[in-house]
Amino acid sequence: MALARQGHEVYATEVTPRGYQVLAGSVAGTGVVPCLGDGLDALNQAPVDGIVIAGMGYGTILHILDYAPLPYRPLPYIVQPMQGALRLRQALQARGFGWRRANVVEDRHRYYPLWEIVRGQGHMWEGEIPEELAVSPLYPAYLRQELARIPDVPALPASQRNLRQQLWEAISRYDG
Repeated sequence: MALARQGHEVYATEVTPRGYQVLAGSVAGTGVVPCLGDGLDALNQAPVDGIVIAGMGYGTILHILDYAPLPYRPLPYIVQPMQGALRLRQALQARGFGWRRANVVEDRHRYYPLWEIVRGQGHMWEGEIPEELAVSPLYPAYLRQELARIPDVPALPASQRNLRQQLWEAISRYDG
């Protein structure tokens, strides 16, 4: 909505008729144009400068990216997953996306990573821990939140134990 207030043409899509009604009501009067349809197909190939995919899980974000109509494929995307951020990050790397900018945002006392990504361009992803997010003062809080998602049990698989250790190490480096 901030982009619409700045004079940009902004579209928001929703796949279900009921969700579309909620969306249309929530963006009424903001300058955001609601569209009914699946992901980017709902835009009917309208010209855009960039695409924001936010507020959903990593699987839905990947679906939208994987099935992006050809005119939208080279554009920059801003992705902000609500869940599965570390898995999304790995999948983006596997699909050839690089990142240009990274940050952590807060919404209702929850922390979410946000990346600007471009297919075949930008910085490469390194390691399992998203250290590119360290530019944000919210990074330590985000790491603690991710750590809390991994159960602390003796029978934890080695990969999860390793991830827990890496998260603790990153928290100690960045929690100033």
